[in-house]
Amino acid sequence: MIRRSTLPLLLAGVFLAIPFLASAQIEEYSYDRIEADYTVLSDGSIRVEERITVSYEGTFHALWRGISLGPVAVTNIEVVDGDTGESFLSADTFLDRLVPESWDKFAYIVDDGYLKIEWYYKTADTTKHWVVRYTLHGAVAFAEDSDSFSWSPFSRYAVPVASTSVRIFLPESAQISVAVDSAASSTVSDIDDRSVRIDIAR
Repeated sequence: MIRRSTLPLLLAGVFLAIPFLASAQIEEYSYDRIEADYTVLSDGSIRVEERITVSYEGTFHALWRGISLGPVAVTNIEVVDGDTGESFLSADTFLDRLVPESWDKFAYIVDDGYLKIEWYYKTADTTKHWVVRYTLHGAVAFAEDSDSFSWSPFSRYAVPVASTSVRIFLPESAQISVAVDSAASSTVSDIDDRSVRIDIAR
């Protein structure tokens, strides 16, 4: 009789514990918004600033940004905590994200036309703002009658981005035309002879 009466209680305890443990281990993140500024300099290079808003559920220690460069070169890479203004230190190689000594640092590699930036920190159950800056070389195509810049702000994101705002600034006046190749809804606004803004919502 003791075995028959205690067995259902043990089973009930096990099944009750499973959902609790599963909910405690949920780790998800999502990109709420990305704002990217592309400032074309007089030498044809482009200074990029990406302001990335990420919502976290659970504890996280690293985030990475991948960019398909193709033949384009990249320099002057920076990572900044957008909430504190703290600039992360650059490391020579990728680090162990779980080691506290790695936090507030970043590392990157360029391999076969692909840039991967990874930065390390500790955050949990919050919304964070990150700033990634870099300079592109060779992204502007020059021609006799016009110059062009073609780029994808969605390159290599692992999860969908809820909304994106892109602004492009030119070093001098020009006649600007814009073509957006996206299945998402997009709006072109604030266009003049030196700048343009494109909003994209998924």
